[in-house]
Amino acid sequence: EENSFDYLASGNSQQIAATGNYAGVLLNGKLNIYDLTEPRKIGDVTASISQLAANDYADTFAGFTGTTLNYWWIENGEIKSGLQTLTNTITAIKQIPQTQNYILTTTKNTVIVGISATGTYSLVSTSDTELPLTHPQATTIGVVIGVHAPNEIYIVGADGSTAGTYQTGAALNDASITKATGLYAITGGNDQQAYILSKDQSSTWILAQTIKANGAISHTQISTTGGY
Repeated sequence: EENSFDYLASGNSQQIAATGNYAGVLLNGKLNIYDLTEPRKIGDVTASISQLAANDYADTFAGFTGTTLNYWWIENGEIKSGLQTLTNTITAIKQIPQTQNYILTTTKNTVIVGISATGTYSLVSTSDTELPLTHPQATTIGVVIGVHAPNEIYIVGADGSTAGTYQTGAALNDASITKATGLYAITGGNDQQAYILSKDQSSTWILAQTIKANGAISHTQISTTGGY
């Protein structure tokens, strides 16, 4: 049937995001939420959003369209929803691991918000400069990395302050940071080089190593603690 996991896995879903207990499937303008512990479909709600994200710490889902942040949580077996309007147009959303928070990048800055398991919304921090970031990633301590157009990466601290920057010789396509420590990062792009950056607890960010690739680098990833 249409609600089965087999149907959703066959490529008919537009986006899928999962928490520890629930799966959210964006399909034909509706967010379908499934209980993974049974499994069964809890229900669906209208969701005209550009991107779906899930938070496995608080069992919430979030997405956006324009300046509006929509979010959902499960309460007594029912889907509950809320929304917040930001000042600037939202361009991307990601979970911050092991917290109830999400990173929102906008056309002007980077915003960190919290959404609790009971739907309580809070503004955690806003970047201290007009700093639109693409390809954001975050650590468990709230440090955010992303590409600032077109050939510069920015590291933003948990308080919204700029923690470090680095410029390369060509447009960058992705950036990743160690989720557990926030002490190592990697980025790469059209100049066919991967850049590995590092710091200790008190130092500024430095270039630790460059690695030559055979072509443009489209995606980067680094392990949780930076071992590989």
